Amino acid sequence: MLIPMQASEDQNNLKWIENNLITVFDSLALKKIISKEEAANIEFGVVSGEKKGFLKNTLIQWLEQGNPPEKLKSESKIYVEQFNIRIVYQQEATGFLGLSTEYVRKNNIVLSGWIGNADGSKLKVLNINKEFSEKVKTDNLAELEESPYSFTRGNTQELSIWTSTIEPVMAISSVAIIVYLFFSVRS
Repeated sequence: MLIPMQASEDQNNLKWIENNLITVFDSLALKKIISKEEAANIEFGVVSGEKKGFLKNTLIQWLEQGNPPEKLKSESKIYVEQFNIRIVYQQEATGFLGLSTEYVRKNNIVLSGWIGNADGSKLKVLNINKEFSEKVKTDNLAELEESPYSFTRGNTQELSIWTSTIEPVMAISSVAIIVYLFFSVRS
């Protein structure tokens, strides 16, 4: 699912990923399941390193935002089996001769796991694969990627040779031939 975002101000990738994760958490209605007053045990499967720390901090911040209306009678358990983030910058073929000063920044979030209570019963299974996108200026790419986390750095996908070179050459050649023929027939 592609979710376009407004590019009101270009946020760095770390803040943008954090906001996208909070949007994902809000869309799952997890606060109806997890209570702030009760302990939430967060466990990770194969997720490790900086992604584990980042996800844990984001989850804790999100849980501390407010009290949910419904509460569990026992400890909540959040188990994250898989967590992956991928950022890609795609050049667009818009503007004069397909030249553009903007990239489309796409953030693909893959999150799977489950939420349960202390007795081991699963309350909600998480299987999330969402993609967020927004337009950013090409001049801002270095600023967007400033972050201590390596997974916040994206890959740039340039246009194909067809789109970036052959199409503009064909357009210019066609116009040149038409102008040449127009003036050669007049004389």
